[in-house]
Amino acid sequence: MSKGVLYGVGTGPGEPELLTIKAVRTIESCPVIAAPQTADGAMVALDIVRGGYDDVRRAIGWPGTKVVMKARRSLADTKRILREESAFDGAELVEGCGLPGERVYRSLDDVPDRGSYFSTMVVR
Repeated sequence: MSKGVLYGVGTGPGEPELLTIKAVRTIESCPVIAAPQTADGAMVALDIVRGGYDDVRRAIGWPGTKVVMKARRSLADTKRILREESAFDGAELVEGCGLPGERVYRSLDDVPDRGSYFSTMVVR
């Protein structure tokens, strides 16, 4: 099993220009970025880091692997965007991540459009 390093980077008070240089450098150097997603699909921490971006389509274009957490309500839209951006086949989802009844979907074709609150998607 390969090992990695997990960095926790805070986004400060919410103003993109107040991110520390160290935070920006750390984010830029990471091949995988994990950020929470709200029930309505917003990714507030990434919005701050990107200077206010509000489009999951732009996040999909970031290099490396993306982890979309708590993707429940925006799942249908996210799947549609992944198809449009040719990233659909590189995505997998874990529903009920870490809970009894956890289910792994190797293909998003098999995922219902409204997953559980604890759905975690990995986009390569």
